[in-house]
Amino acid sequence: MPPGLCVDLCTDKVIVDDPGTLPHWQQVEVFDIHPTPGTFGSHFSVEGYAGDPTTGAFAFGGGVTLKGNCPLVHSGTGNPLEYRFQIGEWTWSGTPDDPATLPSVAPAGLSPVTQLATTHVGYVFYTDGNGAAASYPVYVGATDNADGWIKLQGRPVTVGMYNPPGSTAVVNIDHTNFLRTFDLFVLNSPQITTAHPAKLPGGLPKADAGRSLTNNEREPVRRYKLTFEVRDAMTLASVPGDHLDSLVLDNSPVIRQLDLEELRANACNPLAGAANAHILYTVDHPHLRSFNIAIGNNNGQVHPPPAFSGSPTTAMPSGAFVAGDYFFRGGAGGPHLGGGNGGVPVAIGADPSCAYAVTLSWQTRIWNDPGHSTAILYCK
Repeated sequence: MPPGLCVDLCTDKVIVDDPGTLPHWQQVEVFDIHPTPGTFGSHFSVEGYAGDPTTGAFAFGGGVTLKGNCPLVHSGTGNPLEYRFQIGEWTWSGTPDDPATLPSVAPAGLSPVTQLATTHVGYVFYTDGNGAAASYPVYVGATDNADGWIKLQGRPVTVGMYNPPGSTAVVNIDHTNFLRTFDLFVLNSPQITTAHPAKLPGGLPKADAGRSLTNNEREPVRRYKLTFEVRDAMTLASVPGDHLDSLVLDNSPVIRQLDLEELRANACNPLAGAANAHILYTVDHPHLRSFNIAIGNNNGQVHPPPAFSGSPTTAMPSGAFVAGDYFFRGGAGGPHLGGGNGGVPVAIGADPSCAYAVTLSWQTRIWNDPGHSTAILYCK
């Protein structure tokens, strides 16, 4: 029988508990963790990616909001409730940090999540010094869960009274004055992922534009298991919670570089009379959504990228993630050759004399990544 339902044995009626009295973890950002990942209607894949796998398969970085509800008190005992998240990291059965495979070994154990960013969890209502109804936001932060547990019942909140100006009062949270938001916890994911030193700190030097990264320089996919735990704060008895077996977190930078063979020795070298411009580019990230290169001037694009093919192309390179290809990382056009003819040749002989920009654009599959670009200039 689904949780929250019970049967009256005399009447055979099903009685539905008030959902507001049931602790639950419902979402990561806007994505529901129910039903079970990988099943019909689920928002998560078994690999730990969120959303429609044909258009995104999102990973998460930065502050990740975990949404749901935890009542102030236990509906049966009336004792305060407290909640926490626990986390563990998947590993590899073979080569550690292998960028060509997903971590396949589930966490052997879990640890309390203390990496909490400031989270707006609700409002406390009170009467201010003017006799007017007022509300004040309630936040929890890193100092609230040194042991992982967060308890709101009885929490003292210093509120503004406004009369006299600057005056304050302390209001203790209880069920008569508190309105919860849907946010339980903002996971400070950079504090978690920085447990792994960067594979290529400082990025790729411009002199290396066009070369592919080695496996030791590539960031791997990192997967984590999260559980939501609730307990009676007085008896410490556990209350049913929720879990997500796999969630992909990533805060690694896109490793990218762009240059022209013709500009390597002199970045101000004019290309007047040149038949080709040789593009040297590198773009690499474990969760790249798309990239492309275009050449344009003040009148618009002169050499646009082709439609995304799902893998790097040869003329005006571009590429894009396709469903299930969790190892699409971008591409590289190069490396530099001693004869100055490495990289991707683009015929510019017929282009009019003008100032041009070669623009490398990219977007990752990190949730809410707006996309980015970098450019180099040349004159013809």
